[in-house]
Amino acid sequence: MFHPLHFRKTAKELGMDAGLYEREYNHFLAKLKKFHESKGSPFRRLPWLGGQFLDLYLLYKKVTSFGGWIKVTEDKRWRDIAEVFNLPSTCTNAAFALRQHYSRYLETFERINFFGEDAEDVMSGSRPHTPVSALPITSPSEYVSPSPVDITRNFEKLVLSLQCGLPNEVDFGINICMLLSNVNNSVFNLTKVMEK
Repeated sequence: MFHPLHFRKTAKELGMDAGLYEREYNHFLAKLKKFHESKGSPFRRLPWLGGQFLDLYLLYKKVTSFGGWIKVTEDKRWRDIAEVFNLPSTCTNAAFALRQHYSRYLETFERINFFGEDAEDVMSGSRPHTPVSALPITSPSEYVSPSPVDITRNFEKLVLSLQCGLPNEVDFGINICMLLSNVNNSVFNLTKVMEK
């Protein structure tokens, strides 16, 4: 769909070989089309913006280089991304249009292939995508009990979580172990609890 000049120009801007960029583009587009067919939303042609086809691979590369769809949206970087496409000045809604195209064609693909989210969860829509800014800001010290009396009891709960075999409990236990292992003033010794 793109003229070879497009690949040369884009590759030059990215500091890549034109042939390599064209191969990566074709591989990406084939993978993206297959992904959309598997979820029941095939697309037969590329989206059109500013009188030209939209290079979805370039859009994906740029958005993921800034941290993904949510991060770009929160940081209001869509205008920065629009500048990469050299759209005509008459295309006044370029940033909004890019965001909409990304949301339609690439957002779920990004969640699975870039962030590694579970494909089944993403496709079913059972778990909403949580924006980074919506996550609570906590420090590892908030997970450590301040009183020495409670430490043994908390470690017993941690050991029970790890031993129970339920996936959520084991994940919780491993996460707490990781947090505790990074706290400087914490004594992290599960062997004392295991001896009881």
